[in-house]
Amino acid sequence: MAKPSSPKATILEYGLKPKKSFGQNFMMDDNVNAIFAKAVSSFGLDLTVVEIGAGTGSLTKHLLTVARHVHAVERDRDLVPILRTQFADELAVSKLFLHEADGARFDLATVLNVNYPGILVGNLPYHLTSSIVILALRNRSLLKGAVFLVQKEVADRLLASPNNKQYGFLTVILKLAFTISRVALVDKSAFWPVPKVNSTIVKMATIENGLSEVSDLDQFFIFVREIFQKRRKKLSTILQGKLTKDDFIALAIDPNLRPENLEPHQFLALYRLVCSFLAKG
Repeated sequence: MAKPSSPKATILEYGLKPKKSFGQNFMMDDNVNAIFAKAVSSFGLDLTVVEIGAGTGSLTKHLLTVARHVHAVERDRDLVPILRTQFADELAVSKLFLHEADGARFDLATVLNVNYPGILVGNLPYHLTSSIVILALRNRSLLKGAVFLVQKEVADRLLASPNNKQYGFLTVILKLAFTISRVALVDKSAFWPVPKVNSTIVKMATIENGLSEVSDLDQFFIFVREIFQKRRKKLSTILQGKLTKDDFIALAIDPNLRPENLEPHQFLALYRLVCSFLAKG
């Protein structure tokens, strides 16, 4: 098993430095990587893991101990040679596969399939968090779940419940596809360079119902997003001309409620009824 030195030592050894344009903050606390890998192993020990943003391999090392195969995706061409050197043995026996690619656009279907779903993982740069979370959402049929390290404020939004200001569009969409839980809080001092905020490891376990009922995912995204753009208004006002008072009664939804008061499954019920209305029109 390859044993990479600390990311900082490795980066400096190769005469490199973190790239702000890539949002690079490398994990320096190996205990955090171990906690991360343990969360991945909770899905099973004979799985394929896709790691977005492998960096210098500090997490990759741990993932290789809990997964059958690891596909490490790294877009920084300066780091790819480091990974090839650090993990030459694992690459030689096809335990590890290395992909020089943009993780936010990586085609998961090339390495996973619905018969053998895998796990998507990563220490996500802030500016790519939404894109990669949506990647997991769109590819949920290929995944048993995902484990991400994200900024704490993002995790708080993903975990938020109704009647909370942090509850929004992305929360609703994701909770229809995954059961989301907090694994661990991570202090900003665990990173190099040290970011301005703390982080959280979150686990997302794929659920079967919910979004499986939506035939046009993009249209549902638009529907929920537009409702939340008017979050201070009542549902009866937002959906005026599309749903009647009787429609709300049939759904057991109070038309005087505001978007942040609804459970995710209630958004789905509203969407189906609005689609039915539009189809008739």
